[in-house]
Amino acid sequence: MTTENDVRQYYDAFVMRLKQDHAHENPRHRKIKEGLDRLQLDGKTVLDIGCGTGITSRYIAERGAKRVVAVDLSPVLIDFAREHSWNAVIEYRAENALTMSLDEQFDIIVFADCFEHFPRHEIERVRRLIKRHEKPGTLIFLNIPDGRYQDRVRKTRPQLMQIIDESYSLEWLVRFFDLAGYTPFRIDMYGLDVPAPQYTSVIFVQETALNEFYGG
Repeated sequence: MTTENDVRQYYDAFVMRLKQDHAHENPRHRKIKEGLDRLQLDGKTVLDIGCGTGITSRYIAERGAKRVVAVDLSPVLIDFAREHSWNAVIEYRAENALTMSLDEQFDIIVFADCFEHFPRHEIERVRRLIKRHEKPGTLIFLNIPDGRYQDRVRKTRPQLMQIIDESYSLEWLVRFFDLAGYTPFRIDMYGLDVPAPQYTSVIFVQETALNEFYGG
């Protein structure tokens, strides 16, 4: 069984790969930034889960966020982020997002290429994470590999899979967030190097907010 320490050590070593994205922009990050541009970030508080080396965290801060709390399990990645993705409004924290409780609620919660690394048997803890840190009107931004693409890579190029790399379909994700009180507001499916979906980007809003949008 994969332990928390196994995952931490894996991503501590993964810094050698992720630091390349600071030298040359990853096309995936470009698409994530385009998705974040659809949010109103100015003056907002943002919780960035699985922040890695802080590329999206810094971008969110540069777009005018008032406060960004960026969390990753790996202290090595967090140390790299503090050095290379610094911004005065960002607080980087080396913590397990599934067990932390910040006693703080956020306008926006971001899962940028990290949700697939939550194992299925612990997924209910992700819902509790959201409930602990949401407030009325909270938005959720999700960017995740398409489940069909994940299944294909697992079969044909398993060496590309990370230590935990689940396949979550769009239908499954919609049901999951629905149980947390959220509904899709915008869905974008895109490929980077193939003419088929490799990634899905979703903005979720609270059901109550959607009713207000409709005037009900």
